[in-house]
Amino acid sequence: MDETNRRDARIDGTFRFEGEGVRMAVTLTLRLEPKGERRTIDLEPAPERPLEATFTAVAYENRRGRWVEVAAGQCVALLDEWFPNDIEARRISALWRRWHLNCLQAGCREQRDFLAAKYPDGVDYKQALRALDWAGAWEAPSLIDVRGYGYGTAWLVELLPADVEAELREAIALASA
Repeated sequence: MDETNRRDARIDGTFRFEGEGVRMAVTLTLRLEPKGERRTIDLEPAPERPLEATFTAVAYENRRGRWVEVAAGQCVALLDEWFPNDIEARRISALWRRWHLNCLQAGCREQRDFLAAKYPDGVDYKQALRALDWAGAWEAPSLIDVRGYGYGTAWLVELLPADVEAELREAIALASA
């Protein structure tokens, strides 16, 4: 979506989930990134101010009649554990896992595709570097330095597809209603 069609520099909404002795508030924010020279995961120039999605949560348990904060920040696993049958919680969890911090990606598309195929459950940064280093030495030298980009040497932007941006905006509107 181009700059002229973007309504706000920042919009957010908070989803509230409640179950037996547990509560969670999940905030979804869409914001325009600060200006700066950035590249996409395809190593193309990014728009001047790409749109970033962020998710944060605060989780509470009821202990002897009092609500006590037990987790905050990136606690998507608790959302999955506490609300496994809640359709909206499943939707938010899927969006969170896929699109959180889309403007802070360490790998370009080729590197990410390689890592996803080799490690479907994900890898941490050091594991990714080791895997790409090994692949560069033995399988695909181009993965070490893809068109001048080494894994983790800059934050890359994964642009939100129009349908995902629309879904995120719709979710925020519903949460804010």
